[in-house]
Order: sequence, then structure tokens, then C-alpha cells
Amino acid sequence: MNKTKESSLFFEELKKQRISQDIELIEISNRTKINVEYLESIEKGNFDFLPYIYVRLFLKAYCLEIGSNFSDSLKNLDKTMNIKIKVKKETPKTNISENSKSRSVKKIDFNTFDLSNFNKKNFSNISILLIIVFFGIWIARNISKNNINDNYSTEIIDTDENTQVESNKIKPNRITDSYLISNFLERKNISILDLASPFELSLNSLNDISIELSIDYTDNPFLDILNNSNEITKTFEKNFFLRLEKTKGIEIKINNNVIDFVKSNNPKDLIYNTSSKELIIVTYLRR
Repeated sequence: MNKTKESSLFFEELKKQRISQDIELIEISNRTKINVEYLESIEKGNFDFLPYIYVRLFLKAYCLEIGSNFSDSLKNLDKTMNIKIKVKKETPKTNISENSKSRSVKKIDFNTFDLSNFNKKNFSNISILLIIVFFGIWIARNISKNNINDNYSTEIIDTDENTQVESNKIKPNRITDSYLISNFLERKNISILDLASPFELSLNSLNDISIELSIDYTDNPFLDILNNSNEITKTFEKNFFLRLEKTKGIEIKINNNVIDFVKSNNPKDLIYNTSSKELIIVTYLRR
């Protein structure tokens, strides 16, 4: 059996380990608050029931309940879902060519150097050459000086404009899983929201709030600042994953239905799955 097949069957080994310890799925569900259907999907190797980030969290919780090594399981999950971490290799920007290699400099022996070998024509040619060289240097210095002055005045204008634009623009802060795990405790609330397509999510806020939004299993999440002048409306077909920096002053609607939850300055996740019709709200409480 090759390594790929071994990693693709890790979920079967987890199920065997659970059964061998006489642990029921309903027991795990009661302790972790994870839907039994999701736990069954994990044991069957069906990992498309929720966005990837929550599949990892659910799998980790499952492994901890049955006493399995969750690090190996998470690695096998990445292999099964073909998730790879790409490492960009840096290549040297400067190439050393043969022409740039150091060449030996021929030394002049002034003890044997004979001025008699030079005639008047030689000195005349050298003098003309020196005059041309000095004149070229003078012209180059003047051109360079003028360019510096022009560039300096342009840079002052550009810098002022860019500084003003940057000062007015607020960059969104991405909240990572590792930050949440280290600083917060989770509290999940699962409810049924029976909606019909087309599905639409709308967000607006009185305050500046950083948001992260993934629609229908997209790899690149949408990051933005939500405020009273920036209402966001997105359509989706299967699900969405929404992470909020805080929830004070925010209003969230799904198909024009206002979602009711406790507003606070702590982060919060919202997940809605159109097939199961479950709305999962995860509130993060500081440790």
C-alpha cells in the first residue's frame, strides 16, 4: 500500500480506534457540540460539509476525544484534500557573467619606462583625449544635477499625495486561527435557518470592522474594512464563512433576515450551509 492510499484511509483508522474504545458519536457530539452528521462525514472521508478551516477544527476536536494524534490526522487531511504549502524559492537577482570577472591588470614598470618612445603626436593625441574626457564628465554632472532637482520636486509632490491617501486608508487586520486558539475560548451556537435560493449575505456597520469572508469554498478569502460608508453584499450558492474582528454596531442579514446575536468587541465567526440549513455562530471569549 503506497503512502497516498494510507493517508486517504486515515479516517477509517480513526473510526476503528473510536469503536475499540466503545465511544459513541453522540457522546463526542454532546461534549464538542459538533453535529453528529459532521462526525459521520469525517469517518466516511467526506470533507466538503463545511469550509476547510472548520473541517480542521472539527477533526482536531474529534481526535482529542478519542485520544488520537491530531497532528498526524491534520497532515493526512491536507494530503487527502490536496492542500499544499507553496514555498517560493528566491533566486539571485545579480548574474555574474564572464565579462564581469576580474581581469589581471598589466603593471607598468616605471624603472624601464622610456619617454623617448613617445613623440609629439602621441602627446597631442593624449591631450585631446583628456580634454574630451573632462568635458564629458562636466556635461554628465550637470545633467545628473538637473535630474536630481527635478526628481526631488516630483518626489515631494508624490510623497505628500501618497501620504494623504495612505493616512485615509485603513488596512484590514486578518485574524488567524492560532491567535484565536491562544487568546480565546469558543462558544458555538447552532440554529436552523430554512432559506430558499437565491442566497444573499449583506453586511453594514456603524464602526470600522475588519472582516474575512469566504464564499462557496473559495481559496482566497475576501478581506475588507466594513463601515457606515461601505455596505457589503455578496451572493452564495453553497455556504459562506464570515470572520468578524468585533460585532458592536454591525448588522448582518441573510436573504433580508436580520441575524440576532450578542454584540461585543470580541471576534465572531458565522457559517451557513445551504444543504444542512444550519447557521453556526462561534463566539470567542477571552481566556
